[in-house]
Amino acid sequence: AALPVALVVRPQAARFENAATLEGVPVARASLLPSVSLGYSTNKNTGEVERPGVPSSPTEYTSRQFSLSVRQPLYNREAYVRYRQSATQAEFSDSILQKSLNDLALRLSSTYLEALLTQEQLALARAQQEAMAEARSRAKRLFEKGEGTRTDLLEAEARHAIAQTQALDAELNFKARRDALGAIIGSEP
Repeated sequence: AALPVALVVRPQAARFENAATLEGVPVARASLLPSVSLGYSTNKNTGEVERPGVPSSPTEYTSRQFSLSVRQPLYNREAYVRYRQSATQAEFSDSILQKSLNDLALRLSSTYLEALLTQEQLALARAQQEAMAEARSRAKRLFEKGEGTRTDLLEAEARHAIAQTQALDAELNFKARRDALGAIIGSEP
């Protein structure tokens, strides 16, 4: 579930740049296609016709004109080169976008696996902390009964303190990795 969220949130700039580049292909292809123009005009003509010996008569008529023009160059090298160039740029842009998505997936999976590792290290550190607490309690009981030495008790307390420090360190590492994962996917993991 984390990968789809990250794929939507993070590489937007690369997607937009890719979309803009892909728009150049149809524009360049259009210059290779025929150009068609259609025209229509209507004119209303009024006037008087005068002929010698005949009374003048008013004349009124409407003229309409339709035109259709189709142009297709047989060979337009500049347009063809522009089209090939835009197609190449689109392919390059696709590869840049794919690289961006691959980098994101790699970064996400790496951070996710690091978070899992630190979670396991935290569980191990807590288990060691509990074991050292039990060893300290046992050393304390033995010392109080006279069966243990002061050195054994102090060593057990030192090992317990080290285990507490390691557990705290593991917890901080886990939180840092979890935060890094949240920064990539854009939400709390």
